[in-house]
Amino acid sequence: MEAQKLVVKTGDNKSLITNLLALLLLLISFLLPHSIYQQIFANMGLFALSGALTNWLAIHMLFQKVPLLYGSGVILERFAEFKHAIKTLMMTEFFTPAHVTTVLAEQSGVMSEQLLPTLVEQINFETLYDGLIDTLLSSSLGNMIQLIGGKSALAPLKPTIAEKLAISLQQWFETPQAKQKFEAALTEAKFVTALTTKIEQIIDQRLAELTPSLVRDIMQTMIRAHLGWLVVWGGVFGAVIGLLKVILISI
Repeated sequence: MEAQKLVVKTGDNKSLITNLLALLLLLISFLLPHSIYQQIFANMGLFALSGALTNWLAIHMLFQKVPLLYGSGVILERFAEFKHAIKTLMMTEFFTPAHVTTVLAEQSGVMSEQLLPTLVEQINFETLYDGLIDTLLSSSLGNMIQLIGGKSALAPLKPTIAEKLAISLQQWFETPQAKQKFEAALTEAKFVTALTTKIEQIIDQRLAELTPSLVRDIMQTMIRAHLGWLVVWGGVFGAVIGLLKVILISI
């Protein structure tokens, strides 16, 4: 929020200073006796003020609704179209299946090095052990296990077996074969499609939270400071045109 206020303030400062300088030129012309210098200051001030002021009004009309001025507040009025344009830009320029596949292919080696160890850490091997024992008890070996005490008799083995499972899986994940399979899975069409669909859902969810005023604030933060230069150059070119007018008339 502070950054946004700073951006808006910076753009407004440019506009205010330019308009004040143009107005100053015009006021000076009223203090001068009727002469070529009075005409120069009057024309430069008037043209500079009209150029800077109209550009400032045009910028203001982008972000705010002005009564009786048709077309003002275009960002507020067309915020739904802006949201759709944002989504279209994101999905067609950044998150196309081809782009996602390319990025995943380029980063698959790094991802396999970083993600595979993390996957092992996320697995609950004690739960995996319990599932394995339940499977054995329901199989043809179940009666034999029951003869030696059943599940409770195997309980002391749980920590050791769970630890062995973790070590074995970690070692397998470190093999070239596991990394190749993981990297190949990252670029499979099904995975890429699922990933882009999820990205689209995230974008839709975020855009649904945007209000007209928030869309306006986002646009204002991005471009208002730069639009302030339109006011500056409007004043500069206006002053030049005013000066040329006096020169051409005097010739």
